[in-house]
Amino acid sequence: VIPRDENQTAHGVSVSPEQEMEAWSTYTKLGLNSPIGRGLYSIQLRHWFAAMKEYKVAAEDSLLVLQSEQMKQNSNATFQKVIHFLNLSEHALPHYGTVHKTQYRSTTMNPQTRAKLQSFFRPYNQQLQNILGNSWKGIWE
Repeated sequence: VIPRDENQTAHGVSVSPEQEMEAWSTYTKLGLNSPIGRGLYSIQLRHWFAAMKEYKVAAEDSLLVLQSEQMKQNSNATFQKVIHFLNLSEHALPHYGTVHKTQYRSTTMNPQTRAKLQSFFRPYNQQLQNILGNSWKGIWE
């Protein structure tokens, strides 16, 4: 489901098309090395939805969006959700270990950095909630 006004959020936080394009251009110019650009999920999904619409593919039947945190917290339930979505017969989740684990020097983010990132992502996270529904409400607050 694509919201009626993609740039207006449920809480009145809006991003103009120009601001969105500036953010997208700025934060994707580094390609895969741009973690902020990769986090603009609402924009990425709208591109996918537009392509699916162009090719007359029903997004709800062809695209499953999951929170990686769910896979970590409840791997089996998330795996079963994927199996069901793909119309596959039930399978047990094979045991697997941690594939990538990054060691950070500090686990405490500077409060000013956190506030700046939250402010930047707020309208895009609101758009994501508008697109994907209330189960995504407040995910990264």
